[in-house]
Amino acid sequence: MGVQIPPPLPETMDISFLNTIGEKLSEVGKFLFETIPGVAILIGAFLLITLLIAVILEVRTKNKFKNHPIEEDEAEASQDEEDSND
Repeated sequence: MGVQIPPPLPETMDISFLNTIGEKLSEVGKFLFETIPGVAILIGAFLLITLLIAVILEVRTKNKFKNHPIEEDEAEASQDEEDSND
């Protein structure tokens, strides 16, 4: 029941897979930020993400306030008053 000491780590670890991952990420970064199609993909992705966020927030707002009566716009109300005066 004594304390077990873990075996020592090897002095040289194989980290070549990190180099390959770094190279691939570098290639993707160069494509996205240094080419016209890559920048177009970034812009399109950001537009889609913001559109998705806007739709989700709009649906959540409608669900939250679904019991509230719908009020007329002030512009519509004033226009209706002008029409009734004529």
